[in-house]
Amino acid sequence: MKRLVIAAACWQLVQTLPTAFHRLDALQPTLPAAAAQGPAVAAPPGAVAPHSLATASSVGSGRLALKELLTSSDVFADPTLPVQQVASCGTIVWVFAALLGPIIAAWLLLHRSGHLGVCYAAMLAISMVAVTACFDMANQSASAVMDAPNAITATHASALAMLMGLWSALRELRQLQASPASAVMQWTVVAICFTVYQLVNHMVSYMCTLSERVVFMNLCPVASFLIETLVMPAEHKPNLTVIGKVSLVTMTFGAFLFAYERHNITASGLLYASLLVLTVIPYRVSQRYLLSGSCKSLPVGFLCAMDGAALLLPSASLSGLSLEHSVASFRHWFSTGSVVGLLLLSSVAFVANHCMALLILKAGSATSYLVYYNIANFFVIGGSFFLFHEVMESSLMAAGLALSLLSGLTYAVEASCSPWSPREDGKEDMKGERSPEKR
Repeated sequence: MKRLVIAAACWQLVQTLPTAFHRLDALQPTLPAAAAQGPAVAAPPGAVAPHSLATASSVGSGRLALKELLTSSDVFADPTLPVQQVASCGTIVWVFAALLGPIIAAWLLLHRSGHLGVCYAAMLAISMVAVTACFDMANQSASAVMDAPNAITATHASALAMLMGLWSALRELRQLQASPASAVMQWTVVAICFTVYQLVNHMVSYMCTLSERVVFMNLCPVASFLIETLVMPAEHKPNLTVIGKVSLVTMTFGAFLFAYERHNITASGLLYASLLVLTVIPYRVSQRYLLSGSCKSLPVGFLCAMDGAALLLPSASLSGLSLEHSVASFRHWFSTGSVVGLLLLSSVAFVANHCMALLILKAGSATSYLVYYNIANFFVIGGSFFLFHEVMESSLMAAGLALSLLSGLTYAVEASCSPWSPREDGKEDMKGERSPEKR
């Protein structure tokens, strides 16, 4: 009976969250024009009349065009960017409730019943897929509404550093004291790679649509294969199966077809998407190498706190440089219920996504993570169509997106089913046996 009461209370809370955010919008204080708006910016010809964030977030449709969310401030308005569709905070709340609600309930039930250890790996994989999709959708909306990707990055870094730092101090202190100091110094390399990756990642969410992001991120195996083929020694060069090679070729062709048919891809968006592909490879390689080696004894909570602390300073510095009226901008954002809601939801998803990625890479392999990430891409594309109303400009563009998704999933599954798979210690293993040179 007690469980039913708790479940009913949680459901009632989820139902009231969107209404609470809209009411907070209605109570938003009016800022002085000179502080809140800054210098006026001339509207481009044919532009839609600007609305405030509070007014735009309360529209009942729940799906708003970006131009309807722009204000007259130069902090929020950038007419050079392509128009994107934005899912309202209430819609994102329902997405989180639909994807994460059943998973949280399953975690609690398994923990209470004592069967969590048996189902831990499966629950972690399912949670990783759901959290990745939730973060991408919430971060996409927050980027479009706030028009300040570095400020969002600083907010996410603060949440990661504070929450996981507190968790590590309360629950992981003994394990941390038993770990060597050299391992902490080595993880600094990963924290720096994480910082560069997340700065570019948030810019991609701001400059590109969800489908563009998915297509470019699916090129990571192609770029990784080319780099390893060029720089690795002969005995360590990748040896793909025929299906793996066909998947890489199809992946590349799908991305080219998608980009060729996409008429509004900007040069800056293409640059940041390419940088994202190039930065994620050294980040994941160094992360996996240290998690399976010298940093394996370090607790995950402490590693997350280190990553968040490393990301906070550069993101906050870049945010202060890019916003001419930083204080007024932050005051405006944090007095607007929809912005607060999007920041809160995306921050929670960001922290959970990073923690689960480290847990999967620490307990499993990079191939397993790749499979889960490609499955999450299908949910992201679904959200792009149904929540952000992204439209395929031609049938060839849709075919390119489908080829990229399917070939990416095929490559990931083929890599996981290959007889040669990575062990936790970073050495190659064949069906659980020792590697040939160690026999």
